Amino acid sequence: MAEFPKKARVVIVGLGGIVGASIAHHLIERG
Repeated sequence: MAEFPKKARVVIVGLGGIVGASIAHHLIERG
């Protein structure tokens, strides 16, 4: 588990960014 695949990290970071942007968008829409 210490040797975490680079591709998997990129995927997780990418998904996290998408989720974060989606949450921020909803919060902005709600005001």
